[in-house]
Amino acid sequence: MDSALTPLPGSERSFDVLCLGLNACDHLCLVEGFPTQGGKLRMQHLMTCGGGQAATAACALARLGHKVAYAGVCGDDEAGRRAGPWLAEFGVSPLGLRTLAGTASQQAFIMVEEKDGERTIVWYRDEACRLEPEHIDPHLIASCRVLHLDGHFLEASLAAARIAREHGVLVSLDGGKVYPGTDELVSLCQVVV
Repeated sequence: MDSALTPLPGSERSFDVLCLGLNACDHLCLVEGFPTQGGKLRMQHLMTCGGGQAATAACALARLGHKVAYAGVCGDDEAGRRAGPWLAEFGVSPLGLRTLAGTASQQAFIMVEEKDGERTIVWYRDEACRLEPEHIDPHLIASCRVLHLDGHFLEASLAAARIAREHGVLVSLDGGKVYPGTDELVSLCQVVV
């Protein structure tokens, strides 16, 4: 085992949590109600902000006072240039954020109903803008107490979970859907939602 990756006691680790997975550029449209098919509807408010499961979890944990890092990918487009600063604005270290040349970042248009918060999402992700196992930084994983995954980028998540387990890092998964290979990922996690 590489001595630089020897597990550190919890108090000596650089980060409480490393969140690994999706980030996105979300365009939130507040509406009174959803439009009818083929209709038009005036928005009450429009806001563009960072999103994505792992990035959102990272920001929430940082706001709760934890020391958090993020690992994922973005494109070399305008949305991608905003990803790191949005994370940093919440106190999240974007040490594991990689920009992939020639790709487009994930973006979503989200209609949110004013009365009850119900949402409808239309999204796009360039399939070339994906986290791969070779993007994983073992030293970053070994420097945290918890590795939190969102279930996306299966091969990279599996690689990260294996590294985490080797170094005494607790692995959690907030999986929205079951995909082929999810069972293997679940077997590497101590906490599954």
